[in-house]
Amino acid sequence: MFLRPSNLYRAFFCALGLVMIIVGLECLAIESALFSPGIFEDTAAATQQNPWLNSQPPMPQGKIFRPKDWFPWSLLAVGSIVAIYSQAVRNPSPISFKAH
Repeated sequence: MFLRPSNLYRAFFCALGLVMIIVGLECLAIESALFSPGIFEDTAAATQQNPWLNSQPPMPQGKIFRPKDWFPWSLLAVGSIVAIYSQAVRNPSPISFKAH
């Protein structure tokens, strides 16, 4: 039995909707997120420095993401619509030849 392309599209859009729902829920739970490209370099540099001489730890470098109030709700709404629609789309019937 082979998978038809319509089933693959349905699974892809269902997964896309679920990912959007999960990211929306995560954005509801956080205030901000730090995207740090060099986390291993920062920890190596922090271990080489003397912690007794520095009163403050080094500030992390990277981009800070602060979601707006509307962002998680938009992700939840669009993700729900995509996931539900991917399941509601009619499955195409297999091709059948009728004898007249």
